[in-house]
Amino acid sequence: MAGRTTTRRRGGPGHRPESRRPTPPVQAAGHPNHAPRGAHPRRAVAIADNLANTAENLALDWILGVGTPTRPTTPLKVALVTANGDDATAGTEVTGGSYTRQNLSVAAAVNGATSNSADLTWAGMPAATVVGVEVWDSAGSPVRLWYGPLSATRTVAAGDELKLPAGALTLSIA
Repeated sequence: MAGRTTTRRRGGPGHRPESRRPTPPVQAAGHPNHAPRGAHPRRAVAIADNLANTAENLALDWILGVGTPTRPTTPLKVALVTANGDDATAGTEVTGGSYTRQNLSVAAAVNGATSNSADLTWAGMPAATVVGVEVWDSAGSPVRLWYGPLSATRTVAAGDELKLPAGALTLSIA
């Protein structure tokens, strides 16, 4: 099921706890794993070269051995957004329901990329149209590190679950 996101409605008429209705896979446009029309992409969300300005500066300072770059405070967290941001400005994060940012677990990068090594699951979502994701650190004043739009928006009803299976969120520096 990698590469698919799923939603599960909790409660209400016709509720069957074991049922899941698959939703269309999503992928950032132009990613090298872009699947042909009608095929299922291998990744649900690809965030290639979408570092926030702060993260770009930290990476450059570390690689070039200048300044005193500070490692992000872990665990890193994945946020869902209803309006995408850009290099300098955060998007509009989902609020309400039982929504909270989810911990991001990744393996060491291989060939310039890595992906989530555990499912990312948001249960008890508020009614929302999710258009992208952002990766933040856990500092007292969190720092946004990465951002990326979905190639297809996801609409969830109040109480739904949104899930990105392990391997579905790809992070790379292109």
